[in-house]
Amino acid sequence: MPASAGWSRIAALHKSDPQKLTAAAGPTTAAVELAALHLQDAIEGRLAHGHVYIRSASLRAQRAFKVHISSAFSYTCNSVIAAHLLLSTLRPPEPHWAWLLLEALFVAVYSFDVVLKAAYMGWPAYLKKGWHRALVALVCLFAAELAERGARRALGIPGGVLAHLARPLRPAVFCVRSRLVRRLAVDCLACLRTLGRLGALLLPLLLFFATLAVRLFRGSAAHAQLGSLAAALRSLSILLTTTNLPEISDAVLGVSRAHGAFVVAFVVSGSFLLMNLALPLLYQSYCASHLKQDEKERRKAREGLGKAFSALLLPDHTALPVATVVRLLRRLDPGITRLRVAAIVQTLSPQQQPGGGASPPQPRAASPYRRPLA
Repeated sequence: MPASAGWSRIAALHKSDPQKLTAAAGPTTAAVELAALHLQDAIEGRLAHGHVYIRSASLRAQRAFKVHISSAFSYTCNSVIAAHLLLSTLRPPEPHWAWLLLEALFVAVYSFDVVLKAAYMGWPAYLKKGWHRALVALVCLFAAELAERGARRALGIPGGVLAHLARPLRPAVFCVRSRLVRRLAVDCLACLRTLGRLGALLLPLLLFFATLAVRLFRGSAAHAQLGSLAAALRSLSILLTTTNLPEISDAVLGVSRAHGAFVVAFVVSGSFLLMNLALPLLYQSYCASHLKQDEKERRKAREGLGKAFSALLLPDHTALPVATVVRLLRRLDPGITRLRVAAIVQTLSPQQQPGGGASPPQPRAASPYRRPLA
């Protein structure tokens, strides 16, 4: 049956008796389209406000959604962010009106991006996410900085207060706008938390050795490097990188050879142990954060695929075979394979699996190359 005739029949049945719509449409019309939209939302990570959600939204929201997810709009926003960041490094201290007009254009593009996404999500749902609130705050800061620049130039007052705050935050627009950069920023924040814990371990070590150095080397030949608490903290902090090791060693050995054990103990405990722990701990925290975000994305994909299977249930509440589902969903994503879908199906809960429950184990076929047991 042609697609136009099928859709006409579905529309007529929906007007007459909506209860018969599912049974008449079957798994090859409306159900397949709904499953394809669920799969596309799972691939793009838009389960909450994706293609399935926008089907029941207003025409204005649908147009805003279509523009916002288009590749042309994404490339335009990323190009504007890169150009804004580049021009901010080249802008003179007292820019001309042309610079201000160009920055006003950049701020207008940022504002249009915020309004466009909020148009189909709704402002309460849009502002519920922290990244969206951060983008709104950055746009408001850039607009306030631009207004201050224009007012100061019109009044002939040099300088600017908000410029010192807004200029370093311009690269942050990449983090709140791009999902890939946002994931990288989250991984880097996890590494910074690990560095903070390492600093909490390193600070007592520095204080202990600095206090010990003051008691040992005050008034001696090493007084300039280790005679006071401030000088000892500064010298020992540099000694963690072994940059000033010859200078500190010569000063300490000038006091006595026995005092050389102080330098050996600090280098072994500080440089060799704690500093060498930094790299594996940073790598471990980065991998843990990356795997956590991957698991979150896989959970979204499994949820979207489970909804796709639920949409493909037949009128008698039985599901299509996995091979049929793969063939239908491959119309949308040619990279879908049977093994990939089957692997995700195995991770679903029994209520989400095709047929509404776990399939019984199949008996293993006997291999023709094995001799039967007696």
